[in-house]
Amino acid sequence: MDAIKTRDKILFAAIDLFAEKGFRAVTTIEIAKRASVSEMTVFRHFGTKKNILDYAIDKFSHDVPMQKIFQEQITWDLEKDLLMFSQECQKLMKKNKKAFRIIIQEIRHFPDLEDKMICKNPQKLRRLLVDYFTRMQEMGKMIQTAPEVPAMAVVSLCVVGTFDVEMLFTDVTADHFITDNIKIFARGLTP
Repeated sequence: MDAIKTRDKILFAAIDLFAEKGFRAVTTIEIAKRASVSEMTVFRHFGTKKNILDYAIDKFSHDVPMQKIFQEQITWDLEKDLLMFSQECQKLMKKNKKAFRIIIQEIRHFPDLEDKMICKNPQKLRRLLVDYFTRMQEMGKMIQTAPEVPAMAVVSLCVVGTFDVEMLFTDVTADHFITDNIKIFARGLTP
């Protein structure tokens, strides 16, 4: 079997189990059984259960897809670009909901997760947006303001819109919440 396929089987089995039972309750034997591999194969690919968790966070990070979006799909139309960014962010977060749930459950037990997920990944997204907003200001397509502020607002909107809106307000979908907020936001930043 191809090493990458085996690694992914182990990774997805572990994510499912971590989401079902919690990180600490899952054994490497259970992961191996769910992935249909030996426990030795799990150790050969990852070394430790914690390494599986770390690899999952890196694999499901916002970094790669968002960087690609900013390089290839930007139109320099504030509302269209922010809507595209927000929708892609929301799609990524929904697709990887189990991984994000695990992170939220386990963050208090692993301080390095907090650094990766709470600090590192949102900071990368924020930097992409700061660069975008700075360029939009240089082009005269956005009002002059500290670009860090709208960047933080957009990142927060994506996170809250994806996970919290439908839990808190049954009459508002996450899509509707994000779309309308981006329209309002873009209108306020347009000269």
